[in-house]
Amino acid sequence: MAAMATPEELTRGRRRLALLGAAWGVLALLLVAMHSPGQMSLDTVVALYEGVINRAVGWGPPFMASVLEWLGGGVVGAAVFVALNTALVLGGFFLVLTRGADAGHLGRLPAWRFWLALLLCLNPLFLLYVGIVWKDVLLATLAMSAVVGLWALERRLDARRWWLVALVGLALAALPWARQQAFLVSLPLWVVLAWLVARKQAGRPRRIVAGLVVLLVLALGQRGIGAAADATITPLPESPTSTGLSIIMAYDIIGMSASSADGEPARSAGAGEATIEAMRRTYSPERVDTSWHVPEVSSFINGLGQDELRTTWWRGVRERTSEYLGHRGDALASLLGFRSMEGCVAGYWGVAGIPEHVLHAGLIEEMDPRDRLIGRITTQLRDTPVLRHWTYLVVLAVVTFVLLRRRGGEGATTSAAATLGAWLYFASYVPTTIACDFRYLYPTAALACLVALHLLVAPRPAKVST
Repeated sequence: MAAMATPEELTRGRRRLALLGAAWGVLALLLVAMHSPGQMSLDTVVALYEGVINRAVGWGPPFMASVLEWLGGGVVGAAVFVALNTALVLGGFFLVLTRGADAGHLGRLPAWRFWLALLLCLNPLFLLYVGIVWKDVLLATLAMSAVVGLWALERRLDARRWWLVALVGLALAALPWARQQAFLVSLPLWVVLAWLVARKQAGRPRRIVAGLVVLLVLALGQRGIGAAADATITPLPESPTSTGLSIIMAYDIIGMSASSADGEPARSAGAGEATIEAMRRTYSPERVDTSWHVPEVSSFINGLGQDELRTTWWRGVRERTSEYLGHRGDALASLLGFRSMEGCVAGYWGVAGIPEHVLHAGLIEEMDPRDRLIGRITTQLRDTPVLRHWTYLVVLAVVTFVLLRRRGGEGATTSAAATLGAWLYFASYVPTTIACDFRYLYPTAALACLVALHLLVAPRPAKVST
């Protein structure tokens, strides 16, 4: 147990808590005022348009469009999303930083740990990204909120806290729908919630049953949320996952063919010299669409059936392994920020979309003075460590090292699960990234910073003398 705070520490803690509470309230209002109704890219506008017509037109899952529709749809839904997102992210940081508004603990916290933790909370990354209306941000916020709740339950779970179990369960059940790879983040956290409930039961059989019941309820909740999303936005008949895999394989074929001397594997699949030359001229490790939008390349790829696409891809991976690994390594380096970030971090903020979709969603395509200010700030930060994912992988590596060395302490189980989920999510992009869009790995960055914050402020585990 942590030592009781002295009167001096309690006074210092109350002062810090009052200042943080006031600062957090002002910051939340400023962020909502700056971002609302939100920063909307083409994909966001598509999601809002899907809410208007109640059916999917993009190849992504309909969950994000359904969430925006549940929040009011159109400009209202987007604005509410920004407000909720800001409240959940800042609120989560506040609860972790103050250990649930514990003035005594906050007063005992050494100054260097307090200020370093405060810097993590005020990372410009989060101040910018709470205003982006998109599924990667939703995924990160759901995961962060669930982790904060699990830390609270790990400290204490009693009859008065079942409401928190329900809220955490709701976030965890919704999490897999945010993006195709999101189950990699959610599964370790599902196990933690099941374990936290099970350990309160007496006897091993009851613990096993309780844990299985929690997992069953989460699975049923996940299916229910998916059904509700499909009822709100009718999905496309073709699976978004299969479409995504087709784009990944196409990008790999283009990358391998562009870097091989003989144009394989595209040549064996029927690509002519003009098509191969177009691949070489337009291929970029930063994104697939630089080649995809070239008529010669797109017509060749679209002309391949699913079976031939898979066969061509597998032949290339098997026979042109060095070209495949080189292409994948370059794409990953771009995603992690080892190259220029000019095409990887949006310089345009505001609303941008297909004119018909913008009109029907009740939006105006524009970049107002607030958006231009955010755009200038982002441009200035674009080539700094703040907006490069290798920075957050370093943070994640340090967090992992500390957890392995410490092997215990407050919230250790939840921290380990969140860290594992962050690593798994990152690993999923090693063979699948099709663009260096910074949003892709935002959930990994968010979880890395959140766990680092917790390690900074949580009580140190007691040392056992021998």
